[in-house]
Amino acid sequence: MAEVYALIDKDINMGLFLMPENNIENGYFISRPALLSIKSELALTKAGLLGENVAENAQVVLDAISEFYGSGQVEVINSYKDIFDTSKKRNREIIWAMSYYLNKGLSTTPLPSRMYIS
Repeated sequence: MAEVYALIDKDINMGLFLMPENNIENGYFISRPALLSIKSELALTKAGLLGENVAENAQVVLDAISEFYGSGQVEVINSYKDIFDTSKKRNREIIWAMSYYLNKGLSTTPLPSRMYIS
């Protein structure tokens, strides 16, 4: 299991290396803040599930979150229900979303109107 997480971590770090800017140009494509979010989730999983280097992984999470929120691209919405309010599409809490149609599945054409299930 540790080997699988090591490969995922390696891929995330390569993605972060290749994506030096903290821009979320379009919430439908992966961005550095989205990768940082995934990196922190991976570190939490390694610390909690595997019990692997808990203090080191906790620091990885803190560093990723600091960069993530320090980018100025992301902010937490005060009301949980507002995240799913269709009149507030593409808010600053959504860093990566999949285009999805209820009857058609995933879409390859990202459009802002496809932020929520239709």
